Amino acid sequence: SAPIWIAADERNNSILVRGSPQERLEIKTLIDRLDTPVRHGGNTQVIHLHYARAASLAKILESYVKAAQAERPVAKGQSPHNFRAVVAADKGTNSLIVTAPPRLMRSIRSIIHKLDIRRAQVLVQAIIAELSSNTAAQLGVTWVTDALQTAGTAALTNFSGTGTGVVQLGEAYLAGQTGLSSTGTSTGVTGASSSLSSVRMVFC
Repeated sequence: SAPIWIAADERNNSILVRGSPQERLEIKTLIDRLDTPVRHGGNTQVIHLHYARAASLAKILESYVKAAQAERPVAKGQSPHNFRAVVAADKGTNSLIVTAPPRLMRSIRSIIHKLDIRRAQVLVQAIIAELSSNTAAQLGVTWVTDALQTAGTAALTNFSGTGTGVVQLGEAYLAGQTGLSSTGTSTGVTGASSSLSSVRMVFC
């Protein structure tokens, strides 16, 4: 006898069988046993999103589901509920709750995977600093440098009226004093120096 022949018709979601009457009956009995409704809740999934917004993506999926249902006719003897899909968004957890048949669920998950991607971002950082004579007494830095020569012109900055400045520290160092004023910004040590690229610095 000729071998049994089975093919799927995706347009009508049906199975075509060719064979002897006994073989066709056995195949039909097997199909009836396998083609049973999915348990309630078994075709519902919660999909957590990483980058996309759940509310925006839910609208896109709802449009896709409506188009897919319109293109797929319902086969004779089947209920339109077998192809029904529902997509809801949970803004609190940025998740999608999807209820759909297995085949449509796979398509929906594929779309979510392609749309839930990292967006291009631009990072902008800025530092705003304000310096005035009024705040100099609270926070400031003064420098004095020379060219490490026996004679030459030194360059310095000094905030006057802010306690112990670099000039006062220099005078105290030459006079052999180590005391610092108790007002203004005067945290540091006198007499300490280091060399960096031929520049001498007095730390204060």
